[in-house]
Amino acid sequence: MTDEEQLISGKNLVQIMDFIKHKWGSDGWERFARNQRFDPDLIYEERMYPFEDYIELLEKVQKEFHEEDIPFKVGWFRARHLLLVKGKKMDGMQLLTRVALAWRKFNSFGNIKVIQGDDRSLTITMSDLRSHPLYCQRMKGFFGALTSDGKMDRCDITEEKCVCRGDDICQFVARSR
Repeated sequence: MTDEEQLISGKNLVQIMDFIKHKWGSDGWERFARNQRFDPDLIYEERMYPFEDYIELLEKVQKEFHEEDIPFKVGWFRARHLLLVKGKKMDGMQLLTRVALAWRKFNSFGNIKVIQGDDRSLTITMSDLRSHPLYCQRMKGFFGALTSDGKMDRCDITEEKCVCRGDDICQFVARSR
C-alpha cells in the first residue's frame, strides 16, 4: 500500500446509520446523534471519506451502545442490504466474486480475491490495504453474511492472516458447518 489516503464510500457510513436505526429505532438514532455529536447531514453517499472516519464512526457506535461486536453486525447488515444480493439466488462463491469485481467502486484501497476450496470452504484475501481491527471484524461479518446464502449456508468465518498483526494480507476462510 502506498502512503496515499485510503478512502471509503459514504454509502458505507450511511449503512452504519441505517444499522443504528434498524437495531435501536429512531430513539436510539437520536440519542446516538446527540450524545456523539454526529451530524448525519454532513454525510453524502456519493462522496468518498477517509478510512479513519469510518473507523471513528464504528468506535462511536460501540461507545454509545456498549456492544463489542458492533463492527461484525454492521458488516452482516451491510451485506444483507446490498442491491446485488437482493433477490439473487447465488452461492457464496458467486456473491463474493461479484463483490470483488465491484470493490473499487466503493473503496480506493484493497483488492479482493476469492479462491474456492473444497465443497465446504472458500478463502477470501484482501491485499493492498492498511486495516484496523474494527474493520477486520466488519469484513468478517460482511463475508459471513454473503457466504451464508446458498451453498455455504450456516458457515463460520475465521481470519487466518491479518495486516493488523503484521501479515501482508488479510485472509478469511469460510467453512460450512
